[in-house]
Amino acid sequence: MTMMLMRIVFAVGAFACLTGGITWAQLETVVKLDGSRVTGKMLEMSAAEVSIERNRQTTKIPVQEIDHIRFSDEPTRMNQVRERISNRQFEQAAKELTGMSWEGLRPETVLDGMYYSALVKAELALTGVPGNSLADAVGLLRRFQENGKNHFQYNRGTLLYGQLAFSADRLPLAIETFQSLTGVPDKVTALQAHLELGNALLLDKKYSDAAQAYKKAAEFDLADAQSLRLKQTARIMGHVADAGAGSIDAAVTAIQAIIANESPDDVYLNAMAYNALGRLQFQANQPRDAELSYLHTELLFAANSQAHPEALFYLIKIWSDTGKTDRATEAREKLKGRYGGTYWATKITN
Repeated sequence: MTMMLMRIVFAVGAFACLTGGITWAQLETVVKLDGSRVTGKMLEMSAAEVSIERNRQTTKIPVQEIDHIRFSDEPTRMNQVRERISNRQFEQAAKELTGMSWEGLRPETVLDGMYYSALVKAELALTGVPGNSLADAVGLLRRFQENGKNHFQYNRGTLLYGQLAFSADRLPLAIETFQSLTGVPDKVTALQAHLELGNALLLDKKYSDAAQAYKKAAEFDLADAQSLRLKQTARIMGHVADAGAGSIDAAVTAIQAIIANESPDDVYLNAMAYNALGRLQFQANQPRDAELSYLHTELLFAANSQAHPEALFYLIKIWSDTGKTDRATEAREKLKGRYGGTYWATKITN
């Protein structure tokens, strides 16, 4: 276990007995997803909302509106860590976290650091950075879950736990975890849980259940940019689930219509859509069409780190089957080198 992990685990262990009651003396700043801020005395925190007092007035803020909280006693570089994470600079975030001291800080502050440490550790493990493992990330998340049930990041931590179970090909555990989040008050997390549940059920070949999960995700009454993108992804994947093991024609037509209406600059949605097409075409024994679909992700939308490893996985299979061994070898090395801890990398047998 790294020094960073030992420090933060020790700190949480020392404060675990105190997490039942919150005593706030200084001013905290809640930074919302829309960029606005609420600064005041924290009265109460739960996995659903936080209460802030300012000018003798109490403001309740739902967790789904919160990007992060700047705790008054957090290490001075903690906000730099958040910025690094936002920019997907995970190795730099890990370096920032390594030198931080958590001794003497409130449990809520330490737990916040533990959540970010687990997130950073998970991202580095998924991309195969040496010295990082999913086991370490899972260990941190379990401690976070044990001690942070009233923390505003609790459901986000549970979602990450499910995503790591998915990456480790533990689909039953992933499905159970995502199902547990589908009814939480934080609608943003609940939407993500439905989407992730659909993904896991789809790989488990439970097409009807996956279609229902995607349908529920697409129906959430959320209009922020992230949620709109997730809802569109759910619609795309819903067409894949609807096709099941049967005819793909209607699903392909529907997904192609979505692609035609999306901005070509939207890396996230285009990668998801072309991967969905590729999966349907591969399933229908249309390797040439599937190759072209996955090549869109490989050549144009590889910045989507969630979709790119899937595209590489199927390209490896297609190129191996069609005698393009050099290309298959190159794609295999790329998948293992860039995404060594992902679900798709674990499925490569040679």
